[in-house]
Amino acid sequence: MQQCTLYMTLASRDDFFPLLARLLSGWSLENRGDTLIAARRKLLSRRHIAFHLKSRDVDGASFTEMMQGMHDFFAAIPTDKESLKQSLLAQIKVFTLCVGVVADKDMDDATFGAVMTVAGEGHGLIFLPPADLYAADGATVFNADGESDFDSWTVTAPAALLVPPKATASGEERKERNNTRLAAEGVPISASLPPIVGDAAYLPRSVEEVAQRTLGILLTSVFAELVSSRGVEAARASIADLLEQYSARDFLSPGERAFISGPAPEGRSLADFTWRYECAWVGLWALGLVDTLAYPGAVCDVGGMAAMVRGCGDYPGFLRSCRLRAPSQILDEADRIYRYDWACADARIKGRDAPAGLDPGVVVERHRMFNWLIRYMDAAWDDVRTDT
Repeated sequence: MQQCTLYMTLASRDDFFPLLARLLSGWSLENRGDTLIAARRKLLSRRHIAFHLKSRDVDGASFTEMMQGMHDFFAAIPTDKESLKQSLLAQIKVFTLCVGVVADKDMDDATFGAVMTVAGEGHGLIFLPPADLYAADGATVFNADGESDFDSWTVTAPAALLVPPKATASGEERKERNNTRLAAEGVPISASLPPIVGDAAYLPRSVEEVAQRTLGILLTSVFAELVSSRGVEAARASIADLLEQYSARDFLSPGERAFISGPAPEGRSLADFTWRYECAWVGLWALGLVDTLAYPGAVCDVGGMAAMVRGCGDYPGFLRSCRLRAPSQILDEADRIYRYDWACADARIKGRDAPAGLDPGVVVERHRMFNWLIRYMDAAWDDVRTDT
């Protein structure tokens, strides 16, 4: 074995060098920044292994994009172990370090075993061609045929990815303003609920990203509604025309594509995707096409939303009409809906109706869209969580 890739969940790229030095005994290490070189001289021969590093903390968006590609690849593999696959996909989303391992010659068993141990102690997996993921003990976690030696998988991640964002003055001020507003509305508040990301740390999405995501959500919701009213075949014919009209096939998430093209949807999935109209409404607000977000006590104006988008004619026309709102506006609403959702969740746990006329369905879908807008946990659309 000359090549493999390690995917790990270390808190920092800087933690990899001492881990490698401890476990790859008998090798000298040279740190060249993005690459570590391990060398060993034995008799008249000299061996070396290069460890090429990419990490969340240093490479940022390019690392996130790479991991999204890995996520989407494995998400598309059919399997009888769907629950395990979903846990694996969640694990992929929290990997923090990718290490490409390239040896000048085949690694002997002891050396490759040490490399696998490095992956294990870094709470990681080993990727081998063509598309197989292994645990540190050599057991198959998942492969291109959807097979696994496991029945379940426990996601591990650095604590930094699981704790709330570091408190900032802007975040604390926003929290206090929204708590004051909610209290005046008769909505219960939690003083311990932390603020969301602060202004300085917020990385806005581009107007193109928001426009495309909004159209993807809206058209999928239209499809769900058409299935309910006209049946799946008529719905697919109509949605095909709309996707063509708005050049929107590439705007769909993997989950949306599967919903539209897979087995005839029914029951829970049909209801879930119909509720996504509320996400699209938030998207239109963020794009400046909806003036205000009313109190989340009633569903959005679906007919008005459809007419608004239909009036644009096509995607270029839609994009020309969009003006992304200021970050402070998006963060204000994101923090507020987070607190509304906590109040709904608290009432549900206590067996009570949602307080102050809140509609829990509207609240959670708005929360979903705002969490995508603020890049909560860097999750792709299908994986966005609405934690409270």
